[in-house]
Parts: sequence; C-alpha cells; structure tokens
Amino acid sequence: MPLDEQMQKSDTVVVAKVTSNGQDPDWSKFTVLSVRAVLKGNPGGEVSVWTVTGFPESDFACCTVGDEYVVFLHKNEKNMYSPINGRNSFVPIKAQ
Repeated sequence: MPLDEQMQKSDTVVVAKVTSNGQDPDWSKFTVLSVRAVLKGNPGGEVSVWTVTGFPESDFACCTVGDEYVVFLHKNEKNMYSPINGRNSFVPIKAQ
C-alpha cells in the first residue's frame, strides 16, 4: 500500500521511538512507542501497538528498542493500536 494511502486510511500517524516490547496475558505481543511527533490523530505521549495477534497475515517481528519510525496506525476498541498495513506501516528513520 502506498504511503499516501496509508496516511488516508490511518487513524493515527506518528514519528516515534520504540521504548519496549511485551506480551499481554492473552499472548498477543506489542511494542510500546514514545511519540516524538504527531502527523495525524491525537495519540498522547505513548502508544502500544499490537505486533503479534495470532493472525499470520498481520503478524511481524517488530521492533528494536531505541529505533525510530514513522508509524501508520488504527486504534481499536481496547485503546490499543494496530499497524494499518502490517510491517509496512513501520517506516524506519535512519540516522545519518
């Protein structure tokens, strides 16, 4: 999915730094992001993003603590976020 389409379909788009990875009691894995800048939405200073949900088409290995990304997200009914386009929703920001 092109970036402009991801932007349109996302509830929230942020520039964020990964602060931790974890697992909740129902075995879903998530990544916690510290929001550096908001491009769309109103997420607050920290968001949790499901990265392993039990649905193979949307699961992926993510992310290295300390790395920064532009992230395209959808907010769900549990106030958790999921990537709008799987691993392609995490666009790494590389320091030069």
